[in-house]
Amino acid sequence: EVSEEEIDRREKALEVLEKAALFSQARLKAEENILEDFLESRNFEEEDIKKARVGLLDEEVISRLKEEFGDQALQNSGLFTESGYCILQDRLVFPHQEGETVWYMAGRALTEDVEPKYKKAAQTDYNENVLYQFFQDSDTLIITEGYTDAISAAKSGEKEEYRYSVVSPATTTFSDEQIEDMVRTGQDFDEVVLINDGDEAGEDGATRTARVLSFNGVDPVMVELSEGEDLDDWTSENGY
Repeated sequence: EVSEEEIDRREKALEVLEKAALFSQARLKAEENILEDFLESRNFEEEDIKKARVGLLDEEVISRLKEEFGDQALQNSGLFTESGYCILQDRLVFPHQEGETVWYMAGRALTEDVEPKYKKAAQTDYNENVLYQFFQDSDTLIITEGYTDAISAAKSGEKEEYRYSVVSPATTTFSDEQIEDMVRTGQDFDEVVLINDGDEAGEDGATRTARVLSFNGVDPVMVELSEGEDLDDWTSENGY
């Protein structure tokens, strides 16, 4: 049984994540140069990233969060270290949502010379293995690798002639817990399509995921992309 104290701790942490998403969205919209660069580089429209709640987590957002929340709540959210450092500072952030709730976040570097390109918030006992997902009324589920891949697929999947839902582990492979969730999710769809990046890591990850899904009664269709290409590259070049 979960204690009242634990329930309060989780609720406060989720409130931090929701406010971080809200503040970050506003900051990205205000920083027009960063916004335009991202939209043009990925062939997105502003409405696409609005739906995905992509934002900019900069010093202004961090200051607002620290004004509203105590150190422990910030740390419990997974966004901050014990010393008060924001793990995703000065990055484009991608909230992981289930329904209306933000459970987790990861961030992408603003320029290509920054390493690592992607960083993830610390996982906590209540938001481990939360998938990046876009669900809608459809018979087909697309499983893909990265954040912009998932947004591109979700955009294409909104078309009436071929609607589909999208889910991503935001890595090449699913964890054991994510696989269990993915199997349960996949069983709700008539067709499951697996599309990873066109490189060795992506292909190996897709093969492992396909084997586990098949073993558990979900037989995915595997789509191979050209060498070095990802789904977002493909949709950017060929349209949605």
